[in-house]
Amino acid sequence: VTMIIDHVGAIFFPQFIWLRYIGRLSMPIYAFLLVQGYMHTRNFNRYALRMGIFALLSEVPYDLLFQGTWLEFQRQNILFTFLTALFVMKLLDASAKSRNIFMFIGAVILTILPYFLHFSYGVYGVLTVLLFSICSRSTAVLMPWRLRR
Repeated sequence: VTMIIDHVGAIFFPQFIWLRYIGRLSMPIYAFLLVQGYMHTRNFNRYALRMGIFALLSEVPYDLLFQGTWLEFQRQNILFTFLTALFVMKLLDASAKSRNIFMFIGAVILTILPYFLHFSYGVYGVLTVLLFSICSRSTAVLMPWRLRR
């Protein structure tokens, strides 16, 4: 709902900036849900494939609505940012299990990549997902009352 409010405000009522403020709530909600999806998926490859397909399919409508052209490579939709964050989480988990420094370096490089590819929210979007990932794994951070028994 907040995303629809944001897009309606951006396209039809750009003078009402408060619609965009409401819409900005959708990104952290989706970031949290992406982390939950990653943590609970049975098949990472299918999850990533679906995310990639939706990122590609939504790029043309996104560019038409916000850039006024079929394909614009100066700004990509947020699904590409979320797909990147999904791979960063996978690399970080794999590097923690195998203690492989190269996977960690790959995750760092992949975190920076959205800046150069002009993904929506860029590095900040990936870092937001990673913050939710760290917090979701730590019960003490999100739900300290669960520690009391």
